[in-house]
Amino acid sequence: HLSGLQLRRETDSYRRMATSQRATRERKTVNYKEPGQIPLSILEKDYTEKEDKIDEDDDFEAPRPASASKAARKRAKTDGGSAPGTPSGGGGKRKSGNMMGPPAAISANDSLSGIVLNKASAIPMAAKSWWASFETDPVTAVHKLTNMVLEMTGCRKTLPLACFQEDDETDMDVDDYIKQLVEHYTSASGEGELVPLLSGANKLAKRNQANFADFWEKWVSHAPEAELQILHENPFCPWLHAMSTSQLQPLRIAAATVGLEIMLALVGKANDTLDNMSSLQRMYETAKGVQKDRLKEQLDSKREIRTNAEVTLGSFFNSLVVHRHRDINHEIRTKSIKAIGELVVRYKHKFLDNSYLKYVGWALSDKHQDVRLAALGAIQSFYTENLANELEMFTSRFKERVHQMRLDKDKNVQLLAIETAKTMAEKELLSADQVEEMYHLLKEDDASVRSAVADFIQSTYVDQDLESAYEVAAKKTPKNKPDKETFMLKGMVEMISAVAGDMHHLHPLIESLQTQMPFLSEVGLLCSVLLEENEDDSLEADQRVTLAEMLEAVMALATRNTGNDDADRFQGKKNVASKSGKEACLMVAQSLPALLRKFGADAEMLEPLVLIVDHLQMDSFSAKDKVLHEVADMVSDVTLKAQSDDLLDACGRALANLLDSEYAARSAVQGRLSTLLTSLVGDVRKASNACNQGHKLTVLNGMAIKRATTVAGHVDLFAMDPALRQYVVVMLKAVAENDEKGKLPGAMISDIMVMGVAYVGHRAGDEELKDMTEVLEVRDCVLECANEILRSHNVTRVLKNTAMVAIGDLVQICGRHFTGKNDGDMALSPDAVAIYEEASNIVLSSGLTYEYNAEPSMQAMWRQLPEDNTDPSCTVRLAAMTGLKVIAYHDGCHEETLAKLVCNQLMYSNYNGKLHNDAVKVAMENAMVEDSGETASFWLTVHQQMYQRIQEALVENTAEENVIAKWSENMVNSVSTLKLESDDTAEYVRAAVDWILTDEDGSLPRTIFLGSLAIQAKNLSKEQAGDMLVHLEDVCRDNSIELRAKANDEDSPVELIRVFRRRLQDINEGAAKRGGAGFKTPSKNNAHSRQMTPNTLDRGGAKSRRGSSQGSQQGSQQGSQQGSQSGGQKRRGRPSGGGSSKKAKANAASDEEDEGGDEDGDGWTNVSESPVSSKKSRA
Repeated sequence: HLSGLQLRRETDSYRRMATSQRATRERKTVNYKEPGQIPLSILEKDYTEKEDKIDEDDDFEAPRPASASKAARKRAKTDGGSAPGTPSGGGGKRKSGNMMGPPAAISANDSLSGIVLNKASAIPMAAKSWWASFETDPVTAVHKLTNMVLEMTGCRKTLPLACFQEDDETDMDVDDYIKQLVEHYTSASGEGELVPLLSGANKLAKRNQANFADFWEKWVSHAPEAELQILHENPFCPWLHAMSTSQLQPLRIAAATVGLEIMLALVGKANDTLDNMSSLQRMYETAKGVQKDRLKEQLDSKREIRTNAEVTLGSFFNSLVVHRHRDINHEIRTKSIKAIGELVVRYKHKFLDNSYLKYVGWALSDKHQDVRLAALGAIQSFYTENLANELEMFTSRFKERVHQMRLDKDKNVQLLAIETAKTMAEKELLSADQVEEMYHLLKEDDASVRSAVADFIQSTYVDQDLESAYEVAAKKTPKNKPDKETFMLKGMVEMISAVAGDMHHLHPLIESLQTQMPFLSEVGLLCSVLLEENEDDSLEADQRVTLAEMLEAVMALATRNTGNDDADRFQGKKNVASKSGKEACLMVAQSLPALLRKFGADAEMLEPLVLIVDHLQMDSFSAKDKVLHEVADMVSDVTLKAQSDDLLDACGRALANLLDSEYAARSAVQGRLSTLLTSLVGDVRKASNACNQGHKLTVLNGMAIKRATTVAGHVDLFAMDPALRQYVVVMLKAVAENDEKGKLPGAMISDIMVMGVAYVGHRAGDEELKDMTEVLEVRDCVLECANEILRSHNVTRVLKNTAMVAIGDLVQICGRHFTGKNDGDMALSPDAVAIYEEASNIVLSSGLTYEYNAEPSMQAMWRQLPEDNTDPSCTVRLAAMTGLKVIAYHDGCHEETLAKLVCNQLMYSNYNGKLHNDAVKVAMENAMVEDSGETASFWLTVHQQMYQRIQEALVENTAEENVIAKWSENMVNSVSTLKLESDDTAEYVRAAVDWILTDEDGSLPRTIFLGSLAIQAKNLSKEQAGDMLVHLEDVCRDNSIELRAKANDEDSPVELIRVFRRRLQDINEGAAKRGGAGFKTPSKNNAHSRQMTPNTLDRGGAKSRRGSSQGSQQGSQQGSQQGSQSGGQKRRGRPSGGGSSKKAKANAASDEEDEGGDEDGDGWTNVSESPVSSKKSRA
């Protein structure tokens, strides 16, 4: 030690001497052995000024060390370094960013907050120096520390020293000072002064957060032992508690961070004490005599330190965590729960108790995903740290909630819940039912969730259940052990059959599982198990179907043919074989004929087996491979015998691959399939002749049409026999012109229309076709047939569904391919979809629901429909989706018809809320007319249609109030989310004002529409708003509307016009907050939030307020948020800790729920991003 000290002294002397050589060489930077261990007094010296003096010195004398007080030199000597103003260490490489060369005067960078923000390596010495200053001047030290927290919050105005002195003459306590400061920053004068430094997710904010947390860890680690034992009595603690309960969220965040970091640092100290006690206890047990007495004294001292540390921890927990775990700010709640989790893991001696664990359990039901994620992370750490035995009561209380979170709406929470459940299952903490329910997540749409569940299955089912079962089976027959992979495969088949037996395709499920279980991808293994004869361990019938579907999925994944998209259906497809896919194709092709022969009478088994043919990469086979001939014969035989829709569809896909792909044996395979194709066309000819002769078609005729229709959807039968087109035309005309009931069953009519659409689709892909006469004939026959079905009152919903789908498909095909093709325009006529629009309107507005029984408000036409097994909501969804096709693809349609179609899409949403939102987005993106000059008038026509339908429903009492409210809400959403060009927006608002204020009887019922128009008006420029003000005044003057006198009723038309005018004035003046003098944020006391439809309508002689959706969705948004504000407190209500009444009031105030609001500052809540949260708020 003395040698090292002498070396440092010699080194320091050498450096001082070297400084005098500045005239001949560059001055070197002093390096420190311990970066950051610099006395704070050094940072407060004028280093720059010293350099200036040295540069001006002509004699180049060595600079004197900075002078320091005797106490400072003594403190520096005690700390093991040199006196302030001199380097405190030997050589060694210094980290970049070390704080050398501080500014001359004391500036912001020299304060504690400046060090935290800009001089992270000086944090340890800053903390040590603070404690040294606290010993001499505690008031100034606490003042400096408190202001550091305020400065880190972003407060430019801090507290004066007088607030901390005991002789303060004002009758104010700590809470009053903090409250006064907070009031300044929440008032209008201080609103822009607060610049939070600890908030945000950017790189700078994260660095500040890390440095801030590091300061408090060092602050505790450098605290004197005496101060550490009574840290909860430190004069800084009342200020910390007052800041943690303030109304200013950034301040609460900073204060909560301080308190939690102090607790975690104290835990580290307490753990060190426990470790020392363990060592001392072992020494004490073996010691004797005087040494034993000395060790006993040390043990007692350590016990006292530990007791004091636990008292301090309890005090901080009760004053901080108990209140902040339910704070309004989710970031504070997240920090609190994370801290509790760390406390439990790091200091089990105190915090592994239900009185602390309950806060983590409660957080599992928090409304914010970050808090739920923190709670799950804490619980995950409990079980990974092997605390399960001490958590029996906690586990029994909250394991069901953890299990429920596997279905959480947030994906990150869902994934962590699955991971936590996996850890719990490994420790046998979940029941068998809960484990099995986890398996069902294999059917989730999200690939990451399926992957997590696959890992769960590997850990719990394969590694535990199947492994133990295999060991038992191997012991029973030690001389003839079962093959392990075969045993595992059968076990997985049993599980998948029980979990996902109802799934039509297992592609996503197998894709997730085969990563964890490679044996699932072995095609030969799957085929061999399928070909097994009946044995003791053979699979059940339903399990064999599952195994066949697994084989089909494996082949689809191997050949990358996993989709069901038939984009290449009409143009043929070419397969490109990969090495692994080629090997799989060759292997499965050898077993496929045997599999088809074995299960030739089982339709359920045949569907996945035949579908495997669709996945074969045909260029994997050479011309000499005879296996394809056998496969083609088997597929042909199955097609002629198949009756189910799914099996016929599989046969059609297999035939398309065999006939349309390019491969060596194609001509030979086509020759073998020609007999099948001739038979299919011949059966259609027989049905056509019978229909032409007026005979009633038999069941066999219907089956033949269905078979040919399904195959024609995949294979161009019309190119193989052109006469097939004429057969279809004859039957379509018979359907359109037939007046006799029952001659053609509904299923046959559907198949005939579908075959006609297939013909049009195939011809659309034929670039060599010049004469479109035959194509147009079939197209018009399909349209006429479909329109006749939609007009009829005596057909089933199934047939009406097919008619709507047929029209939508034809519009899509014709709009995409035929418009402007060849010599003339082959698009549909402008009135081609008029009948479809009427039917779509009736279906979408009928009130059909997911139940089979119809609503009382159903339209008369749909009351008279014959009963069938079709889900009524399916009809509504089909009408919505086919309507999108008509809107997106049909060019040249009458503008009025197109406006009605768009109105149908935007207004009616009873089929599915999420699906409706997607449909609205597509409709609004594709319904714009080409001429921008007509865009504004078109959209105004759409909204006028919506308004008029709502008005008619109110007057005629044709819909329930809640239905009308939803229609009105959809209208408001449409207006508020409409995005137009600047000129189109101005034209839209101008035309809307003319329509609203022009009324023959002068009652102006349409003025309530101004609430929606105000949302659109905010897109106007200043100049446009000024022009609109002039136009508004002119229209009011022309219609004798007086705006000078203020109306008594805020719902009156004149008052609504006045409010709209103020909105335009705000925009024209460029006001920073347009909501200040315009339409204010809707609330329950605002006319616009209460209703959007006419406020006085005569319904049976009495005036009635039939509100729409609370006027605008903005109103319902605010209402729902206010509802949650009152209910959320009860949801998160928890026992609170002790404290004074003043502090309790502050806690209660800061524990309120989040306020809803105006995110863009325009006085209106963003409708498109803030959907109504409950039915009650919409009522």
